[in-house]
Amino acid sequence: MKFDAQVDLLVEEDIVVAIGRKDGFIDHPHDHADHYQIEILLEGSSIDLARSSSKTITPYQVNAIDPSAAHRTNYQKTDSIFFFASRNLVAQHLRRQGIRNTQPSFNPGQGYDFNFSQSVLKSQVQTMWALHHALKQTPDDALVRGLIKESAYSTLNVVLSQLIPASAAQTRDYHEPLIRRVCDWLQDNYADETVSFDAIAERANLSRFHFARVFRKVTGQSPLGYLQTVRVQRARELAKSKKHLSKLEIALSVGFQSTKQLKYHDRVVGRANRP
Repeated sequence: MKFDAQVDLLVEEDIVVAIGRKDGFIDHPHDHADHYQIEILLEGSSIDLARSSSKTITPYQVNAIDPSAAHRTNYQKTDSIFFFASRNLVAQHLRRQGIRNTQPSFNPGQGYDFNFSQSVLKSQVQTMWALHHALKQTPDDALVRGLIKESAYSTLNVVLSQLIPASAAQTRDYHEPLIRRVCDWLQDNYADETVSFDAIAERANLSRFHFARVFRKVTGQSPLGYLQTVRVQRARELAKSKKHLSKLEIALSVGFQSTKQLKYHDRVVGRANRP
């Protein structure tokens, strides 16, 4: 096994982050005790062997391995970022998503695609790679090491936000508590004209693409479609309970900018609810 400029960027109790090039075959089966191994592959390829299965991981895929999963790996001139995250750290991430008493399990040697070109993960990885080179120039720079720590945790959170549901057998079950909290927030803030798709996605701490996909999986609607449905339903309730209000007053009070906009979305919601 050859290590070219392999560097431990961060070493703490719950996380170890390493970066650099590997070339060779780790032939002996091994695991990582109480830590998940998460590899972001940037160049080259690696073949992960677990029990009788094997999987080739290619650039811009993420390879995740359970703590107790014995495996062997054949690295072929790979440039990678490795995260070794403790069970406790992953559990903390899950709790922030409203999910408790669950440990994710990843398919051995499964390469997960996150579409780097359209993901915040791409910029996170580029930042970590740049900090890696900065650290080589000034290894004792406290500012660089502080930025590495901040970037490492931020990147890991982005990876876990996409990686865990990608591995889940029931994506709907995994995301439902999170999406329900977002729906509750929309129920309370529907009248705010400034509510946008980005603002809604930010509540979930997921990438735009991933959030839109899982929101529809849980609710059957797009995020903005759900928001407009809430507004229309509230407008209908006001029309019945407060007959003294004009149509314009009702439209403005629920977040629409005109009666024309309310009328349009009322028709859309009506069509969607037809049997």
